[in-house]
Amino acid sequence: MAHAGEDVRRCLHCGKPLPASARSDTRFDRPACKAAHRRARRHHAEAVRIGFAILDGRKAEVSRACPVCGNRFVPGHGHRSDAIYDRSSCRTAAWRKRVREGATGQRVHTAVNKTMALNEFMPLTSANAAIGVKDFSESLTAPPG
Repeated sequence: MAHAGEDVRRCLHCGKPLPASARSDTRFDRPACKAAHRRARRHHAEAVRIGFAILDGRKAEVSRACPVCGNRFVPGHGHRSDAIYDRSSCRTAAWRKRVREGATGQRVHTAVNKTMALNEFMPLTSANAAIGVKDFSESLTAPPG
């Protein structure tokens, strides 16, 4: 326990008093405070770097334009450092566009490959047709019913 004239050592992040039994080089009261302090320092350093870049007229170097909406944003400050889109709604819109444009071609390609594989496995012959085996390409491309 601290005496009247002594300063109580405190956690650098949350300010709570450190236990009296803590080592002399202890700076944080728990590992979560240490991690939070590290994140806060990194966030601050990044904000300073971005601020100086903008003041120096290098905004284009630190910011990026969202390919969906065109808004400029700074990746790594409130975003992932490898972010492509500024908002989750833009990311979703881009994904939906990719699915709309590419899904039809991909599904046709997959169906053609399956048809070829099935027909190679069991080719349609007159003997197979006589016992009721259908051509697999017709079953994949024909509408159900």
